[in-house]
Amino acid sequence: MTFGRKRETGIEEGNGQWVFKDEGDFLKALSSMDRYSEIHEVEVHGYCLMHNHGHWMFEASTEESISNLMRDMQGCDSRYLNKKYKDAPELLVGTLN
Repeated sequence: MTFGRKRETGIEEGNGQWVFKDEGDFLKALSSMDRYSEIHEVEVHGYCLMHNHGHWMFEASTEESISNLMRDMQGCDSRYLNKKYKDAPELLVGTLN
C-alpha cells in the first residue's frame, strides 16, 4: 500500500437490519470517526451513512492507520449500540472485510 492514497471502506450489518436507528446513532458514528481519525492520523475525505451501513473515504498516514481506525470505530460504535439496544446483542459482530 502506498501511503497518501485514498481508500474507500465501509461497514454493513449482514442481514439488512438497521444499525443506525435514530439521529443519535448517526451522531455517535460521526463522533467516533472524528475522534479516531485524529488519533490514527487519517484524513477523512468523505462519508455516507445509511441506516444499515456506511461508506468512508480515507487517506492513510501509515500502513496500519485505516485498519486501526476502523477497528476502533467499530468497537466504539458496537459498544454504544449494543448498550442502547439491549434487545439486539448480535449487532455489529464479526470482522471487517
